[in-house]
Amino acid sequence: MPDQKHNSSIGVGVFTKFPKAGAVKSRLAKSMGSKEAASLYRDILNYFYEKTLSRLPDQFQIYWLCDPSTAERSYQELFKSTGFPVKMQKGNDLGEKLCHGAGLLLNHHDQAFLVGGDCIELSPAIFKEASKQLNQHDVCVGPASDGGYYLIGIKTLMPELFQNIPWGTEKVLDATLTQASQLSLKHSLTETLNDIDLPEDWERIKQLHSKIQNTEKLFGNDKE
Repeated sequence: MPDQKHNSSIGVGVFTKFPKAGAVKSRLAKSMGSKEAASLYRDILNYFYEKTLSRLPDQFQIYWLCDPSTAERSYQELFKSTGFPVKMQKGNDLGEKLCHGAGLLLNHHDQAFLVGGDCIELSPAIFKEASKQLNQHDVCVGPASDGGYYLIGIKTLMPELFQNIPWGTEKVLDATLTQASQLSLKHSLTETLNDIDLPEDWERIKQLHSKIQNTEKLFGNDKE
């Protein structure tokens, strides 16, 4: 018997790592130090939760999809105040992890969206628009300015969509759209946003950092 669908028709899986020094934002850490990079990542998670995730309508159900290099109990404690379920990522590469996460969501929801936890420009309005687009398409993708994507939404699990992708390169978006075309999937694109991975990304968002730091500290403890 298939799993019963939730009243919330849209599942959102937020891919995240535990905010500890040496485990997050490695490229950014090269210029600002691993402790500062981990602190920034924690602040961004706070900001993304307060400004976006906590303000989504009731039809959106959020899940934390967590990197398994840290124990699940640590994430349970970290995210306890949000009330969102914690699930662990599974797979040998990002493609397998995305596919597994999408499968988890589609067991319970009609639409599945996968996003990173560090795209501070991703707003409730973009989520709503992406869901509306997905009603009319097979795949909805949110392009990132570095050639990747910050969001992908599907209604049916298609493992091939996450295969043969050069993860971590500027070709991720193009390769994904090529896969979609080869699978005869109708796709749509939301607006292009910026990730925070490199020192120049950090320079760009410094003007926002005071706002990020002033959000409520839900995820303040970096101890495992």
